[in-house]
Amino acid sequence: MSYELVFVRIDQPALGKVTSVLVPGARFPLELNRAVEIGRSATVEISVGSGSVARRHARVCLRRDDAGDVALDITDLGSTNGTYVRGHSLTEDRISVGEEFSIAGLIFLLSQV
Repeated sequence: MSYELVFVRIDQPALGKVTSVLVPGARFPLELNRAVEIGRSATVEISVGSGSVARRHARVCLRRDDAGDVALDITDLGSTNGTYVRGHSLTEDRISVGEEFSIAGLIFLLSQV
C-alpha cells in the first residue's frame, strides 16, 4: 500500500485572502519513516508558494503506530499562522488515513492509494 498527501482546498475564512501555487487535487507521495517539510521555500519537499505559509512551516512523517496502523505525525516548525488538526492549533499531533490538517489555511488530506 502507498500513501500520499492530497491538497484539498484553501480555507479562505481562516486568514482572509490566501493564495497558493498548488492546484486542488495535487498529490505528494509519502514514504514510511521519511520526514517531509512543507513551506514556501524552494528548498522544502512540498513548496506551496503562499505568503501566509512560513518558509519552513511544518514537518510530516508517515509512521506505523504500536497497533501497526499507518498514521501521519505532524509538527509545526514555529510558524506564525499555525498548523491545525480538527480545528485546533498544534505543536505536534497525529492523524489517520482520511483525516485532514491545515497549514495557514491550506487543507491537506492523508490518503491511501
